[in-house]
Amino acid sequence: MTKKKAAEFRLPTADEQEILAHLDVELVEPEERGRCDQFIVQEHYLHSAQLVGEHLRYVANYRGQWLAVATWSAPALHLKARDQFIGWTEEQRRKRLALVVNNARLLVLPGGQCPNLISRFMKRMLTRLRTPLPFPLCAFASLRETFRFGGPSLPCCLVPEKPR
Repeated sequence: MTKKKAAEFRLPTADEQEILAHLDVELVEPEERGRCDQFIVQEHYLHSAQLVGEHLRYVANYRGQWLAVATWSAPALHLKARDQFIGWTEEQRRKRLALVVNNARLLVLPGGQCPNLISRFMKRMLTRLRTPLPFPLCAFASLRETFRFGGPSLPCCLVPEKPR
């Protein structure tokens, strides 16, 4: 069995830094949802853009060129690792689950590879998720959860809201 070589760390070039400095993060407009979903179906390892419950789609773009897309949706109703990490009782979970949003998909599009792109994209999305939206999902999101494939398990990463 051969081991995969770890990606080498490198700093962004001047051109890539320009992209990062001027990266726009926006909600995907209703007329662009099909385009977003098509990229996810074609390029994401799950090959599915199906989301559960209420959801949002974001795009990271530079001068109109889409570099990455992400989707957020309602959280899983029962997630033992999350619920134990938070320390919720069953009653607390029922009452507070609406305060959690799930990062369902995150995709760097072909040609969009750039060091620090995803961390910049996530930072800007998380900032936007703190802002009330004109529809229920994320209106008062206090926790954002995301999953990463890490061998036999899917660790849960919760990002708590800073106290105000």
